[in-house]
Amino acid sequence: MSNRIILASASIGRKMLFEQTVRDFVIEISDVDEERFSHEDPRELPRILAEAKGQVISQRFPDDYVFAFDTIVLCEGKIIGKPKDKEEAKAFLRFLSGKRQSVISGYAFFHQNKHIAESGAEETILSFAPLSEEFIENYVNSHPVTRFAGGYAIQNDDQFIHIEKGSFDVIVGAPMDRVIAFLKKEGLEKRLLRIPEHYRV
Repeated sequence: MSNRIILASASIGRKMLFEQTVRDFVIEISDVDEERFSHEDPRELPRILAEAKGQVISQRFPDDYVFAFDTIVLCEGKIIGKPKDKEEAKAFLRFLSGKRQSVISGYAFFHQNKHIAESGAEETILSFAPLSEEFIENYVNSHPVTRFAGGYAIQNDDQFIHIEKGSFDVIVGAPMDRVIAFLKKEGLEKRLLRIPEHYRV
């Protein structure tokens, strides 16, 4: 079977977005070592990582459409990725408490046999309410924080997050407007479960 839609991500948030929007996709996870990648412009890093992940899966499945992503939080010039454990998640949340920050999600779409390679990044600006130590402790102990850039997930508990500019999907980790536009361009509208009102173009 060819022309499958492959989500190249283990993210539960991205899986949720795809389940809401895309029909009959499968998940394949790359083994890219993210630690070996860097860029002098941190805003470029998510795109570069998304490309690296997508290329690995596309080479493995050259007859299929591959969708890969990477997300970082950028605050006061510092890149905040996924915490390695709960203690680092607490440190991240203390640092981000009460601050304005950017969430940048890179995307990369491939179909090797059709010579398709498209990538870019979307940015959402948000701010945190001040977080108490009690809130941070409870949040970290009740959410799978090591799975999320910054140690938080807007889809789980957004009471302390205010979006100033940009989209919810970018914070979750996949700019679905780009996914939808790409599938429509490829003539794959039938693979869309629905097109939310704010995506219609």
